[in-house]
Amino acid sequence: MRLAGLLVLVWSSAAFGMSLEEVNEVARRSVALVSVRNAQGEQNATGSGFVISSSGRLVTNYHVIDGATRIVAVFPEGREASVTGVWAHDRELDLAVLQLERGSYHPLSLATVPPRESEEIVLIGYPHGLGPAVTTGIVSALQLQGIREELAGEDLPGWALRITATSEPGSSGSPILRGSGEVVGVLVGDLSAFKGIRFGIPVSKLQALQAKAQAPPQELTHVTGGRSVRKNLLISGAFLLGLALFWVAGSALHGRLRARRASARASS
Repeated sequence: MRLAGLLVLVWSSAAFGMSLEEVNEVARRSVALVSVRNAQGEQNATGSGFVISSSGRLVTNYHVIDGATRIVAVFPEGREASVTGVWAHDRELDLAVLQLERGSYHPLSLATVPPRESEEIVLIGYPHGLGPAVTTGIVSALQLQGIREELAGEDLPGWALRITATSEPGSSGSPILRGSGEVVGVLVGDLSAFKGIRFGIPVSKLQALQAKAQAPPQELTHVTGGRSVRKNLLISGAFLLGLALFWVAGSALHGRLRARRASARASS
């Protein structure tokens, strides 16, 4: 039994390059809960994301941030960092590279060698806003052209990795790691038509998107379609101004009607 246990441990270390515990220890400080909040600071939705630069570039899925006006990255030790802009995004690929507020961050390395079928992987994310949680599996298939969701009639070119590691809502945007701790993909999730099959976006797609990034980063709400506080104030101001003008116009019309009635009475 002891020999069998030792052989399993040796095989696991060889397959992963590091032990699972070591991969988790190195990577988890770079993975964050992506908290989508309203103007009152209340959390409306969550996803996962991971840091890829010491200056605070954070990767997640585009659908996680779609429509957001405020996003905060929450790291395992409880530290919070607000998103200040968007470096690059692609709705079709479902990827976004965000910028966090100034600070010191621990980036993950992006793999230069693509993943292989049957390669063992580690997934770290925040399912249901909890976590960070760690699951393992393999790359079960590579579909370099992505998939087509027949029910929705939609092409999903980024969904090229099929993995067996389990995930739940809130895990979208998690890094898919190989045993060395390098990122080989970004988790998207599954589809109703393929329930139980998890898909990811290859790291090469992220690297290509990164290459298109231009400084300075764009305003979050300009990219997501959400309303910024400034826009909300302008909209509210325009609404109030409209009400005031309507009230003035109504008062003037009412005054003219009263004058006409008074004139009619006097002439009769």
